[in-house]
Amino acid sequence: MSGHTTLTKLVPWVAPAPPPQRVPQTESVAALARDMQHTCAAAVDSLEIAARLEADGINDNVASVKYGHRDVFSLADQLFSGSFLDPGERPTVPEVWRSNAVHHVLRGVLFGLPGLLYLVASQHVGGGPATTGTIVLSLLTAWAASEALSYLGYLRIGRADRPGAARILRRGMLAVLAVLLPLTGGVAASLHVAPIPMVFALAQAVYLVTATVVLVTGGEWWLLVALTPGVSGAIAFLTSGALAAGPAGVTAQLKGPIPMWVWACSLGTVAATAILAFARSYGGRRAKGRTITLADLAGAVPHALFGLVTGALLTFGTIVAILGAGSPAGSAALVALPLSLSMGIAEWLLFAYRRRAHKLLQRTATLRSFRVRSRLTLLAATLAYLVLLAAIAGCLGGLAIRLGLDVTPRLFFSALALGAALFAALSLRSAGITIPVIAVSVAALAAEGGVLAGAAWLGYAVPADLAQLAASGVLGLALLVHACQALGLATRHR
Repeated sequence: MSGHTTLTKLVPWVAPAPPPQRVPQTESVAALARDMQHTCAAAVDSLEIAARLEADGINDNVASVKYGHRDVFSLADQLFSGSFLDPGERPTVPEVWRSNAVHHVLRGVLFGLPGLLYLVASQHVGGGPATTGTIVLSLLTAWAASEALSYLGYLRIGRADRPGAARILRRGMLAVLAVLLPLTGGVAASLHVAPIPMVFALAQAVYLVTATVVLVTGGEWWLLVALTPGVSGAIAFLTSGALAAGPAGVTAQLKGPIPMWVWACSLGTVAATAILAFARSYGGRRAKGRTITLADLAGAVPHALFGLVTGALLTFGTIVAILGAGSPAGSAALVALPLSLSMGIAEWLLFAYRRRAHKLLQRTATLRSFRVRSRLTLLAATLAYLVLLAAIAGCLGGLAIRLGLDVTPRLFFSALALGAALFAALSLRSAGITIPVIAVSVAALAAEGGVLAGAAWLGYAVPADLAQLAASGVLGLALLVHACQALGLATRHR
């Protein structure tokens, strides 16, 4: 009998030795950090560095063997924690608010020169409420239509569609004149307005609309040439013995009647401007697509309303006299003329403000810093404009006194208050904010009219220029506060 015996060798269990601790290879990691300095500085998370490491062939095995890290993510964490955030050079941002000071000064001159023709004609086309009302109606309607036409033209230019801009400007100009001229002529005929004031009102509408087309198409220098006959005639008339001694206390005043050659020079300016408008809108036949859409018309309505309200603010004293609600002192032209001349300066300062605000977007680190600095820049631009406007208004006021026109200090301060309001309004419109400007302006007009009507109902005589000064001051302050609030937002300067 045999037996089988199994021998089992019992080996005592010994715990495995722990893996050697990985110690980062300091020199290798430092060299890698130097090689990836720009990548690490521009990264906002260690995962970006990990992705770059793997793209360069550094996987978990290489990270362990060469750099002493358990995996590539651990290595990326060390590189990220040892770097300083530096996104590098900022990309060059194109300048969107470039401007030319000569261009803006020229536009200011073009806005103001027609005022010289008004100064000569003001004492000879005026009259009763019917005559003055016809001229004011022509001015307000043409101003509103010109604002809308300007918007439509610039809208096409902004889309890089010059032929489309030329087509819509020409057709729009013809459509506007086809409505305004019969309307003005019909009102003048029904009110039995004399022929010369009627022709003046019609010529005024033609000039405002056609000059808009010339300006939108960039024909400032050509418009200056077109203005030469009328301005030369007015200057020649004023310097050829047209000033006569006035009553006691008045230095001088214009005497009349105005010679026919002066009227002919003025009509020559209107005709030349109309010819220019047709010539500069010639390229519309190459335009494609529809001339205008309902969306375009809807977008033009606020701009037309802005032109209407602005005109009403400037001619408020004249409107009050027509309605018989008050007896304004002075002339509305003495408020409108310095504002017209200063519009070129206002455009230049506004472009400078928007350019600086655009640069602030690149230089400021926080929204609060941008908000504060943008508002201070806007206030500085407004102050600079008011100083220059005061100088222009002061010079014109002195000239008006020598011409024997009725000038009061309230007219000077009304011009400054309206100037502040217009500058704030233009700054808001440059950021696409138009409806609030119209609403606040209409409220100011309603307040002016309400004060005068209420005072008349109670038996008090309130000068219209005093009411205009108060309302203009409140309007200017309200629009300036709103502009500081709205333009302090970085999103308004995109």
